[in-house]
Amino acid sequence: MLTERDPALLPGPTAGQLRDRATIALYVGVGFAIVGVVALVARIPVVATVALGVLFAAGYIAWLVIGGRSQAAMRREIAAGYSTTVDAAGYDLRHPVTGQLLRPSSEAPKKPGRVSFLLQNMRLRPDTWAAKQVDSGDSERQ
Repeated sequence: MLTERDPALLPGPTAGQLRDRATIALYVGVGFAIVGVVALVARIPVVATVALGVLFAAGYIAWLVIGGRSQAAMRREIAAGYSTTVDAAGYDLRHPVTGQLLRPSSEAPKKPGRVSFLLQNMRLRPDTWAAKQVDSGDSERQ
């Protein structure tokens, strides 16, 4: 099934599509690594275990290569004034496959910035240096 692409998108795969492909490659590689560990524990012949190790390495290398292409595509998209991966202020947010405008650059992002899992769950005393650093980072993001 072919999907119509918005002509505003740059030619080639979008950063969002490449990011998804890289994620799949990583999951496949990790799957082979898990099967390889099970094969080692189960004392499967060494040839099969080595083959699984090679498949893991191939998945990992594919993740690195496709991830690099995704980063390059993201930089091209940002230069063109839109993003298919990050909802950032000042840039149009477009659907990674169709290119449909999800949020124009004139509107504020619906989910501004990300805060790491660690920072979300940290409880800091308000009078400490670390709390002041987190607070100053929050004010810069807004």
